[in-house]
Amino acid sequence: MTIGTRRHAAVPRPSIPDGRSVGAEHPIDPSDVLSVTDPQIAPDLIIGYLLAILGILLVKELPTTNKTGRLFGYWMMIVFSAAFPLILSLIASHTAGFTKKATLNAMFFIAYCAGNIEEPQLFVATEAPRYPTAYNGMIACLCGTTDMAVVLRQYMDWENKRRDKEQGLYIDPEPKETADVEEINLTAERIVLTDWENRNFRYYL
Repeated sequence: MTIGTRRHAAVPRPSIPDGRSVGAEHPIDPSDVLSVTDPQIAPDLIIGYLLAILGILLVKELPTTNKTGRLFGYWMMIVFSAAFPLILSLIASHTAGFTKKATLNAMFFIAYCAGNIEEPQLFVATEAPRYPTAYNGMIACLCGTTDMAVVLRQYMDWENKRRDKEQGLYIDPEPKETADVEEINLTAERIVLTDWENRNFRYYL
């Protein structure tokens, strides 16, 4: 049995303090940028984070007179918004078991809300208009999440190979052909067992 699918969701438009949508003036949908070739969740996350870090550095370090360079950096920052649906895809396709999925979704929602509460606190009024604390906080968070995405991708690859070796067969986490609904065995193996307990589970890289 193979478990592990990915679907592209619409990228939500984050907002900035003045109420405007961050992506309103962005010429390219970030999810389209990361879906040009064969999509893979972890590499797409890493690429999106690195581009966002570069964009933040351009906006932070370039002089205010360099409007073109700072605008280009602003556009690169928006690629980070594609990470949100990708993380939702990670939760959906890389966890098994009803209780574990529900718990993980609740934890993600709490962390997301906490981040939205904390984020505005980094914009200190006395630091206007450069806001170094806010930019440094964003860079630190993105560097941390990039490191975690790299570690997660390597762990999933190692775990897939370990299970293949343990069972003596290769299971493709993303098969080219999908079985009909009638052929899918909706037993306790898929609904109750977690991805750790179900040895037939494979992580989609």
